[in-house]
Amino acid sequence: MMGAHFHRSGETISRQFHACLLAILKLHVVLLKKPTPIREDCDDERWKYFKNCLGALDGTMILVNVPCDDRPKYRTRKGTIAMNVLGVCSPEMEFTYVLPGWEGSAHDCRILRDAISRPNGLKVPKESSASGGGRGRNKRFWTAQEDEVLVEALSELAVDPHWRCENGFRSGYMVRLEEVIGKALPGCGLKATPHIDSRIKTLGAKFRAISQMLNTSGFSHPNCKNLYGISFPHFHELEKIYGKDYATGKPAEGFADAVNNLEKVAPPQVTLDSSDDEDVLGSGNVTQTVTSPPYKKIKTENTTKKSKRGSGGAGSSNELASLQAFMKDMNVHLSTMATVMARTDDREQRADEREQKLVEKSEQVLEELLSFNLEGVTPTQVFEVANILTAQPNKLMIFSKCPDALKGAYVKSLLGGSGDGSA
Repeated sequence: MMGAHFHRSGETISRQFHACLLAILKLHVVLLKKPTPIREDCDDERWKYFKNCLGALDGTMILVNVPCDDRPKYRTRKGTIAMNVLGVCSPEMEFTYVLPGWEGSAHDCRILRDAISRPNGLKVPKESSASGGGRGRNKRFWTAQEDEVLVEALSELAVDPHWRCENGFRSGYMVRLEEVIGKALPGCGLKATPHIDSRIKTLGAKFRAISQMLNTSGFSHPNCKNLYGISFPHFHELEKIYGKDYATGKPAEGFADAVNNLEKVAPPQVTLDSSDDEDVLGSGNVTQTVTSPPYKKIKTENTTKKSKRGSGGAGSSNELASLQAFMKDMNVHLSTMATVMARTDDREQRADEREQKLVEKSEQVLEELLSFNLEGVTPTQVFEVANILTAQPNKLMIFSKCPDALKGAYVKSLLGGSGDGSA
């Protein structure tokens, strides 16, 4: 809509959108509030029981459109295709941290762990954790041969469309695994529940932990503490089974990461050129080519040949001035759009009013014609006159302005008769 109204190309609209987005992201230090704990003397009925509390956090699902190959990663437990966004709010309902980008199939705890582990991520005071209880006494230890048979059976089901579905396996696949393992290892005594179910969860947790460690630099996972110095030979097989459906969190990025990524792709522009695909060369100006996402190369102007290096205060002032100029220009464009849209709405409203008045007059015409007792005029001719008046607004206006004493004569004139009612 903006491109069609302002006669700008899609590349220009995309470039300016990214520039505006980058400017807003740089304001995250201002827009995101710093959390303050609940004071000991707090008398608010809602918060006085939460001493030293910094706020509340939760994940919210935002519906998205993704390619078909990525849908399993974004499919939530409710079946929708969405992005899981972590939001942290203060008691005053102000955002203190936001992490968008995680796939909808990822659990909230996993996203929270990722947010805490990021260099510019969520800062949470460390607390002592209570020791959890031990596992059940009836734990079964699987042999290497049993693990190998289980992984092979899972690999066969993964390529079978009868058992494989978009979000994993179909109902009843555990029973099928029990049958396959029973035939391969007679007398092993492995049941779908609890043995096979528990083992698949254990292998899946180890695979996801190792996969996340491989995709994240300098990151450790609590589920990998028992794998130190121990081989995990089924990683590549499990990657073929679960890798496509496993949420990696690669699209997720914080505000600081987003600013850095946008600046790498599109460096800040010194001036905003109002022309499309034209190089404006002024006296003493030097032009340079920079890459602008996502289409092609554009050209910007530098007013001097001085180095961009300078004091931090001067750089901040220049960025602030550029941002203010950009927002001022954006306000002008938005005001123009609002004016045009208001005029369009006004014209449409006036046209609707005229049409409504015409409909009301047409309804009144038939009632008036039926109320007249015109000699020699048949009901069929009355309806004919009504059709003439309705189809021709100028004649309808004459009829409505005509005195009642002359309306009968006007009706007969429309029929083309002299008083005998003949057509």
